[in-house]
Amino acid sequence: MEIEPSDIQRRAAYFDKLAFRLPSEPSEAFLGELWRHARHLDLGAGHPILGSDQHLLLTVFGARPTGLEMLATLQHLSINRVEVALDVILNDQAAKRRLHQLFNTNFVQPWHKGKQTFEYPDGTYREIRRLPGRNYKWYCDKPDRIWNNPHCFHLEGCHQGIRAVRRLGLQNCTDLLSFDFASYWRDHLRLFEVDLDRLGRFHNNRLTGQRRRSAWQKICCTFCYNADRARGSVLFRSRAAHSMQEVRSVQQFVDCYGRGPFLVPLDVSIFIPEPFEVLPHIYA
Repeated sequence: MEIEPSDIQRRAAYFDKLAFRLPSEPSEAFLGELWRHARHLDLGAGHPILGSDQHLLLTVFGARPTGLEMLATLQHLSINRVEVALDVILNDQAAKRRLHQLFNTNFVQPWHKGKQTFEYPDGTYREIRRLPGRNYKWYCDKPDRIWNNPHCFHLEGCHQGIRAVRRLGLQNCTDLLSFDFASYWRDHLRLFEVDLDRLGRFHNNRLTGQRRRSAWQKICCTFCYNADRARGSVLFRSRAAHSMQEVRSVQQFVDCYGRGPFLVPLDVSIFIPEPFEVLPHIYA
């Protein structure tokens, strides 16, 4: 891994965006007070849901703990979207770019299905379509939203739809106040690299039906080389190439080839926030 603990100054974990379905509009006084405890609010009509009277959609950006406590007092409120954010503040521009490149090449989303991401200029990632379920996005071209530090790498886990939100254990606004950000990122932040030797051996065994575990050394004239690694390198380069971005990625390889024992997890403990780096302590 190209990022060392000394490259990281601090981290912050918080809810970047929360969306709620509700049947009636809160009072102007309530919304005015809520605005004081959030970065931004948006209230409008949501898409209709069969058999539900929750026709309004309240979106809260950057809610502080006091704002979440206010939302918990509203009746008949359902959480419709949660964006769990992690800001990693680095020492300089070079470290920020290295971390961004690490995620471009080594981040693997579980249960990826047909959701794809692609790279825009200036290091910003966005999903092509916003679909129900979960997806992830990251970028490094904007300062963080708490300290306004320019050397920020921003990562979001986006959970769209009531079912996706409830799979996080979030039934109501009270659950938001006790959300375990560190546990969330331990489960969802997955970086992998491909062991090319094991990939080549795995592929050869699958083709031949063998169970070979030792390296396949071949000699060409006077040159001896690892045939498993050579085969794995060709496989990775061909299957990890993406038509919509220049970098080859482990995610693209997994989408095209599948998983196997050749996927080696990377240590992500340096990115997991400490208790004092999560909501509500970062606003104290």
